[in-house]
Order: sequence, then structure tokens, then C-alpha cells
Amino acid sequence: MCTLDAKDFVSELMRAPERLVKISQMPEEERRGAIRALGYGFTSRELDDYICYYADMLRDDLYLGEGDFRDIIMKKWGNCLE
Repeated sequence: MCTLDAKDFVSELMRAPERLVKISQMPEEERRGAIRALGYGFTSRELDDYICYYADMLRDDLYLGEGDFRDIIMKKWGNCLE
């Protein structure tokens, strides 16, 4: 099975977030398993590194202020994907 990475996760979140929004509404202890069940295999560090590296591009795509997109994702997802 192909494991999806942080880039795939962010792409889905930007294009068609419905599945991920449902997971974000789950209790925190259930999110990791639900994300893994979708095929994502990144760690919270990989997600953080990806967001930091592409912060300018992501900010432009989403019309958010500097650091906003990273903060939103890391607050919601970062601590449960290790």
C-alpha cells in the first residue's frame, strides 16, 4: 500500500477537505487512527517541516497571514500524528 505524505495531506485539505474535516471533529485520541486509515503515513515533524518550507506558497494560495496556515494545521493535527 502506498503511504501518502504531508504534501498529499495538505493538498487534500486545500482541494477537498470533507474527509479531513470529519476527522478533525473526532476526539483527539481517535484522529491518529482515522488519518492512518486514509493511508497517510507522515509524522508531526514531517508535517511541520513541509508547512514551514512551503509557508509562502500556502499562504498565497489560502490568503492567510504569515504563519496562520501552519498554526491552524499544527494546532489541529500536529500533536497526534507521530
